[in-house]
Amino acid sequence: MSPAAPRRPMPFITRVRVGNYRTIAHCDVALDRFSVLLGLHAAGRSNFLVALRFVRDALVNGPAKAVAARGGWEEVLRQVPDRATSCAIGLEIHLSATTHDAKPWVGRYEITLAPQTVPETGRDAGPGVRIEREFCEMRRADTEGQANTERFLIHDRTGKGRRQRRLQLTHMSESEPFDELLTALTEMFFYSPDLATLRKASPNTPTAGARGEDGGDLGPALAALGETTARGPRSPPSSTLPRQLSLFRKISVTTSTIWSPESGGNSRSCPSTTKQPSGTP
Repeated sequence: MSPAAPRRPMPFITRVRVGNYRTIAHCDVALDRFSVLLGLHAAGRSNFLVALRFVRDALVNGPAKAVAARGGWEEVLRQVPDRATSCAIGLEIHLSATTHDAKPWVGRYEITLAPQTVPETGRDAGPGVRIEREFCEMRRADTEGQANTERFLIHDRTGKGRRQRRLQLTHMSESEPFDELLTALTEMFFYSPDLATLRKASPNTPTAGARGEDGGDLGPALAALGETTARGPRSPPSSTLPRQLSLFRKISVTTSTIWSPESGGNSRSCPSTTKQPSGTP
């Protein structure tokens, strides 16, 4: 009897729903372990990835700074054919079990943000931003097969809400499984090389530390990988090698790529899913 095939880990984000974010009127995309977005120019591929990055930045820096960093609401909300009044991003998530006898957490996290028009009332996320809705539900089966569910729901109550500058998930960092979810979302990495930055001369001296997202330290990263290759596979890798290998397995120059941290980043052994977000050009 042949041994059973090893169980493949589920991806971190299994589904993404985006509404009224930039050029995307609505899209609903299921993700596999390795997913590639293909589409015509201005189809919304980049904005799909930018929406994921927006969630990360809103959790790390707060929604107000995330909106401001993108140039304000005119650059965040869908503008045609009519300007949207809010944007919504929802993620379905799979968190792997931390021990062999535990069950994984699965669930969803959703946020709906809107411009704050009446700063004196309602629940808002700082100047110009209002959290209309934030919802999170995570489920897993316990050792006896019973469902264990943790959730929270925050609704805007104009005139009765409390001022809130940060998303509720950031206040749940000491509660399981919200702590794991927050860590996973805030550690998402988006490699988006900036052409102007890439054209700048950079030394090829290997440097330690995490790789930047704009490609500005590409030269030192390649130099470090070159040194590692020259030493041979049996030599002790440098302290930067795991991060660099993780980065370069995620690089996609001609297409926009979503990468699951549990997939191992190996596109040759992972099935691909091709989706095209819908939206107004």
